Amino acid sequence: MNSIAPHLDTIFSGKTLWFYSGTTEILPVSVTMEIYLFNPETGVYQGEDFADPMPMKPGSHAILSDATAIALPAFGRGETPVYNAAAKRWEVRRLAARNSERR
Repeated sequence: MNSIAPHLDTIFSGKTLWFYSGTTEILPVSVTMEIYLFNPETGVYQGEDFADPMPMKPGSHAILSDATAIALPAFGRGETPVYNAAAKRWEVRRLAARNSERR
């Protein structure tokens, strides 16, 4: 039993916190959500992070303005994902060849 809400037991499993109310009901509560960061000017992918849940809005997460929960598309060598904020989707673009590679 926990001291905050003695009628609830908490079980942490991976990224999900489960509350057991003493009945057969188990309530999942998301702890974090994976988000993908991008440059706000160019849309170029910059890495991954985790968004925290918003306690006052159950089921919602605090996502930065230069991030999205939309998963990255597959991309290969010489390509980079670029987020199109207007279309709310990722696009894969070829990287420009370096001067030394053009010779």
